[in-house]
Amino acid sequence: MFESLYSYAQAATTTSPTAGAVSLIATYPSIEIPGGFFTALGKKSSSVKLKAGGQLTMTATVPTWLFGVAWTQATPAAFSASNVLAATAAFTPTAVPAGAWWLMELDVTLRSIGLGVASTLLSVGQVSCPEAFAPTAYAQASGAARPMPAVGVSGVSGSVDVDQPLFLWPFVTLGAATAGNTVTTQYAKLYGEN
Repeated sequence: MFESLYSYAQAATTTSPTAGAVSLIATYPSIEIPGGFFTALGKKSSSVKLKAGGQLTMTATVPTWLFGVAWTQATPAAFSASNVLAATAAFTPTAVPAGAWWLMELDVTLRSIGLGVASTLLSVGQVSCPEAFAPTAYAQASGAARPMPAVGVSGVSGSVDVDQPLFLWPFVTLGAATAGNTVTTQYAKLYGEN
């Protein structure tokens, strides 16, 4: 059974990424998984699917990029990339025309339940942009998806309190704050698979 927990389709404030993590959903309502949502383990473990997408622009000076999704539980909801569910490895995309579309998809599944801040989640997904994320020799071809988490990273997040709301924060980080590189999220959706 699937249900929409969140759906928003407005242009977010254009993000000019810096050398620190920057939220991709500036001016959006917070993306919230309600407290008590993650309750089931086994062959029907509680899970959600986050989908987001938008447009990006890269200048002739393209630093490394890193996309990810972080989580917080403090209220009121406020962006922080301290707790990362999953993130790509840093990579250097090819320069692309303004307005190239990127897509993000992330599955978050309950792995274990514990009292208080002792539950764990497994997060696996990808970010893609055929015009920019493929290796230069294969631009405009398949292979333009970057895995989240990066190769060799487990994707397991611990210290989660499943009885409290969980806020999701898609983010991007550049290897250097180079003017002219921008990201504008155009939509975000969260589906419950409980």
